[in-house]
Parts: sequence; structure tokens; C-alpha cells
Amino acid sequence: AGRKGPGAAVAAGAAGAGGVGDDDAAAAGRVAAGPSPPRETPPLLRCRAPAWGSDGTPLDAEVLRDEGLSLGAPGSMPPSSSFLTPDGLNVTANVRPVRDVAARIDELVDRLDAHKGVLLTSSYEYPGRYARWSIGFDSPLLELVGRNYTFRVAALKPTGVPLVRAIRRRLELRPELFSLGEEATAAVVEGEVLPDDEHVPEEERSRRPSLFSLLRAATEALGHPDAGQLGLYGAFGYDLTFQFEPIRRRL
Repeated sequence: AGRKGPGAAVAAGAAGAGGVGDDDAAAAGRVAAGPSPPRETPPLLRCRAPAWGSDGTPLDAEVLRDEGLSLGAPGSMPPSSSFLTPDGLNVTANVRPVRDVAARIDELVDRLDAHKGVLLTSSYEYPGRYARWSIGFDSPLLELVGRNYTFRVAALKPTGVPLVRAIRRRLELRPELFSLGEEATAAVVEGEVLPDDEHVPEEERSRRPSLFSLLRAATEALGHPDAGQLGLYGAFGYDLTFQFEPIRRRL
């Protein structure tokens, strides 16, 4: 986006963080499954460069996505529908196309100077490997922020409170993995992931207790097969790797 503001700082400077979107989604807004989906969910910027199948037949990006090859692009848009999450949240998605995607992206860039949110975009394409796409939103319902092993899950508006409650219930089911603060409210849950020193094979290091464990619990509470691009978006800091492998720190 070429700018820095509160929107860019939502998921920065911590071991891990994520956001879920609400209103004014731009360029294929993907948001967490919650009671207030985006009013507009524009289409992906489709890759026009041809790719080639094993039989020499050209394939476009949409066909590749149908075959499970995403080219790095987000998943498909959810249809306009309603569904129930595993934890009993009723989600209604109203999907409408955006005619001028470039203009909506510019609007989102301006809004991110003063509002929390995110804009992810890929301007590079290569046949069979990468596709151009953009996805973003502002004014999210929910924010997850972590530093070291501590975390904070907070509703950023009233419609995010049911999402916090659903995540809290999931965390309470795993007392051996999460320690929750006693002063939590309906809109905020703070706690800590409980690390362990158990040796695991190299290929399973990312399954050790870490801030990823928090995101997995949130996904279990809010996810659904029909959610499409509805989900959690954010960034991870490099220090998250210390939770996968014990590394002695020194200057």
C-alpha cells in the first residue's frame, strides 16, 4: 500500500497476530466467520497468463484453483448463504461483486491510515506458479495479538463479542495448553500458552505449544467448510521461531 498507519500496525511487532474483517471489505474481503460479514466481497483479480497441463492444454488460474492449485491466491469467495459454526454461531454472508476493484483498493489504502485492517496483494504472475490477487478489509470485529507466549483476544466492536466467547470456550477445554487470566471480560480474553520441553521430530515442530495453538483453537471455534475466504488474517514476527526450536539467544 505504500503507507503506514494503525491498520498496518495491527499485526506488527508481536510474535503473532491476526484480525477478522467486517465492513467495507476491498478486493475479495476475507473475514472471520462471525455474525457481521462484509457488505461487499469483490472478486479476485484473475490471472490472465496461461498455464499448461500435463497434456499440453492451457489452463487459466480459475481452472487451476478448481483443481486445488491456488497459485498462492486466497480461497474462493463464500456464496451468499448462512451456516452454523461448530460452536453454534450463525453466520450470514452477503456477497456482491465490486465493479471497480482498483478504486476500492485505493479507498481501503486511505482508510487504513486511520482504521485497523489489512491489505494483502500480489502483483506478480507466472504461468502455473503465481497469480495476481488482492484481498483486504478494515474495521475488523476481532483482534488476536501475541507476544512471546502471552496473548490477548479482544472484540473491537459489539458484534465481535460472540466470537470472543466462542474462542474462550475452546481455550477452556485445554487447561493443559492454555492458562487464562481471571480478569477476562466478555469482550477480552488474556492468557498464556503453556510451553513444554518434550522432544518432537523436526517435521512436527510447528505442532508444539505456541501462538499457533491459539490460532488453531480460534479456527476450530469459528471455521466452517462453507466459509471460503472468511477467516483470520495477520502477520507473524520472526521471534515465533523460538517457540518451535529452543535456541540460545546471544548478542
